[in-house]
Amino acid sequence: MKKKMVGKIVFILLVLLIVFFIGWYFLFCHVGVGPAFPFLPEQEVKMESTAVETLGESQLMTFAETEEQAKEIAEQYGIEFVSLEEGIAVYTTEEKVEDVIARGKENGYPELYLNYVKTVN
Repeated sequence: MKKKMVGKIVFILLVLLIVFFIGWYFLFCHVGVGPAFPFLPEQEVKMESTAVETLGESQLMTFAETEEQAKEIAEQYGIEFVSLEEGIAVYTTEEKVEDVIARGKENGYPELYLNYVKTVN
């Protein structure tokens, strides 16, 4: 009688464990919720510990499908076109990049972005 009861308890625990991991897998992999491992706590990265590293002194970038489109954007802004790779156009300017971006917003030009990388220290 005790063996049957222990067997049932072990079976119930195994079923609960399987259901837990299937639920975690679904939530994490398909919904994007929760930590990578359910027994590890989630940790937030403090923004003070991130550093912004500029890739170029006065580099800007935007999305462009063709080199002609990228050169048109450069003419609109009055900046120098550098390259176009995989749909991302890179530009340089002698002006302050913040002024160039603001001018584009005022005139309704395609949006430019700073060319930088965020790293965690």
